[in-house]
Amino acid sequence: MTNEILILFAGLVALYLGAEALIRGGAGLAFAFGLKPILIGLTVVAFGTSLPEFTVGIISAVKDSTGLSIGNVIGSNICNILLIFGVMALIRPINIEEGNLRQDIPAVLASGAMLWILAADGEINFLDGLLLLLGFAIYLKLLWDLRKSRFAGENGRKIVSNKLLNYLLIPIGLGLLIFGGWACVFGGSAIARYYSVPESIIGLTVIALGTSLPELAIGVVASIKNQSELPVGNTLGSNIFNSLGVIGVAA
Repeated sequence: MTNEILILFAGLVALYLGAEALIRGGAGLAFAFGLKPILIGLTVVAFGTSLPEFTVGIISAVKDSTGLSIGNVIGSNICNILLIFGVMALIRPINIEEGNLRQDIPAVLASGAMLWILAADGEINFLDGLLLLLGFAIYLKLLWDLRKSRFAGENGRKIVSNKLLNYLLIPIGLGLLIFGGWACVFGGSAIARYYSVPESIIGLTVIALGTSLPELAIGVVASIKNQSELPVGNTLGSNIFNSLGVIGVAA
């Protein structure tokens, strides 16, 4: 059990370091290309921090443990909204832009409603998966169409002035987050099994919380640095990616 605790601790450290690297690299690139950090958060960072959920979803589908996949996504989405925004708000007030209210939050609600409707018959089949992925493609197209009107930024201060370093920080941060998510899930699941907690409960709680730790780490670090725009986009984009992309591919 000592090894599992050490793995869990190492995962938490990796999540913090990965979050730090992603914030610096993502925000730095956003300013370098004249884009707002929220666009980076809604796309690159959101997809990167959802890789743990994506990995769990694919492995679960291959092993025919689909309940774990859907439970992980639902639990993770709940953690993203309630836990992450709650912790961020405790540290510092969160700035919510008009675009978040008019476009991003409705997109999160629509993706959740779409998943709910398709799951109403008790199964998400291959056709349902295609529909979810189509919805995800439409969402990305809308983001692309709005890139100049909504996401055109101002030449503000750069988080990191070296553009090459920004490029390097993003994959380094993603790699640390992926490892951190895996380590937290592995260590947390082993501890839960040691205390005889049912696997279904582990999927809905420990694994869901573990795969949400990258988003939580980014939210905490960004709030401390007063850079809430990127983690807001990251959290909202991650929920959309989980509901449409992860479940769509798994189905």
